[in-house]
Amino acid sequence: MEAMMWGVVEGLMLAWMSGQRSIDVWDVVIQHVYREGNKLVNGLALMAWGQALQSVSYYSPSVTFLDQLGTYAIGVMTPIIVFV
Repeated sequence: MEAMMWGVVEGLMLAWMSGQRSIDVWDVVIQHVYREGNKLVNGLALMAWGQALQSVSYYSPSVTFLDQLGTYAIGVMTPIIVFV
Protein backbone atom coordinates (compact mmCIF):
# COMPACT_ATOMS: atom_id res chain seq x y z
CA MET A 1 0.00 0.00 0.00
CA GLU A 2 2.78 2.42 0.91
CA ALA A 3 4.63 1.69 -2.35
CA MET A 4 1.46 2.37 -4.31
CA MET A 5 0.97 5.73 -2.60
CA TRP A 6 4.58 6.69 -3.28
CA GLY A 7 3.95 5.79 -6.92
CA VAL A 8 1.00 8.18 -7.00
CA VAL A 9 3.08 10.94 -5.37
CA GLU A 10 5.94 10.36 -7.83
CA GLY A 11 3.56 10.43 -10.80
CA LEU A 12 1.98 13.67 -9.62
CA MET A 13 5.40 15.27 -9.14
CA LEU A 14 6.49 14.21 -12.65
CA ALA A 15 3.27 15.62 -14.10
CA TRP A 16 3.77 18.91 -12.24
CA MET A 17 7.40 19.21 -13.44
CA SER A 18 6.26 18.62 -17.04
CA GLY A 19 3.84 21.54 -16.79
CA GLN A 20 0.60 19.69 -16.08
CA ARG A 21 -1.52 21.73 -13.68
CA SER A 22 -4.76 19.77 -13.81
CA ILE A 23 -4.63 16.08 -12.97
CA ASP A 24 -7.50 13.59 -12.81
CA VAL A 25 -6.75 10.92 -10.21
CA TRP A 26 -8.65 7.71 -10.93
CA ASP A 27 -10.04 5.23 -8.47
CA VAL A 28 -7.45 2.72 -7.32
CA VAL A 29 -8.20 -0.95 -6.71
CA ILE A 30 -5.78 -2.75 -4.43
CA GLN A 31 -5.33 -6.47 -4.93
CA HIS A 32 -2.84 -8.72 -3.17
CA VAL A 33 -0.52 -10.78 -5.35
CA TYR A 34 2.13 -13.03 -3.79
CA ARG A 35 5.64 -11.92 -4.74
CA GLU A 36 6.21 -15.33 -6.31
CA GLY A 37 3.28 -14.58 -8.60
CA ASN A 38 4.87 -11.45 -9.95
CA LYS A 39 8.63 -11.88 -9.75
CA LEU A 40 9.28 -9.06 -12.21
CA VAL A 41 7.72 -6.40 -9.99
CA ASN A 42 9.25 -7.96 -6.89
CA GLY A 43 12.68 -7.82 -8.55
CA LEU A 44 12.21 -4.14 -9.38
CA ALA A 45 11.18 -3.45 -5.80
CA LEU A 46 14.29 -5.22 -4.54
CA MET A 47 16.46 -3.14 -6.89
CA ALA A 48 14.94 0.03 -5.41
CA TRP A 49 15.22 -1.10 -1.78
CA GLY A 50 17.87 0.85 0.07
CA GLN A 51 18.13 3.52 -2.62
CA ALA A 52 17.49 7.18 -1.86
CA LEU A 53 13.91 8.27 -2.51
CA GLN A 54 14.24 9.73 -5.98
CA SER A 55 13.09 9.33 -9.53
CA VAL A 56 15.42 7.17 -11.61
CA SER A 57 15.32 6.76 -15.38
CA TYR A 58 17.04 3.83 -17.05
CA TYR A 59 18.11 4.16 -20.66
CA SER A 60 18.96 0.49 -20.94
CA PRO A 61 17.76 -2.35 -18.70
CA SER A 62 20.07 -3.94 -16.15
CA VAL A 63 21.17 -7.55 -16.51
CA THR A 64 19.15 -8.44 -13.41
CA PHE A 65 16.01 -6.96 -14.92
CA LEU A 66 16.58 -8.72 -18.25
CA ASP A 67 17.00 -12.06 -16.43
CA GLN A 68 13.76 -11.53 -14.55
CA LEU A 69 11.94 -10.41 -17.67
CA GLY A 70 13.12 -13.49 -19.56
CA THR A 71 11.96 -15.77 -16.75
CA TYR A 72 8.63 -13.96 -16.62
CA ALA A 73 8.17 -14.16 -20.40
CA ILE A 74 8.65 -17.94 -20.57
CA GLY A 75 6.36 -18.49 -17.61
CA VAL A 76 8.76 -20.01 -15.10
CA MET A 77 6.84 -20.48 -11.88
CA THR A 78 7.99 -20.80 -8.30
CA PRO A 79 5.77 -22.92 -6.06
CA ILE A 80 4.61 -21.38 -2.81
CA ILE A 81 3.37 -23.19 0.26
CA VAL A 82 0.68 -21.38 2.20
CA PHE A 83 -0.14 -22.64 5.68
CA VAL A 84 -3.72 -22.02 6.75
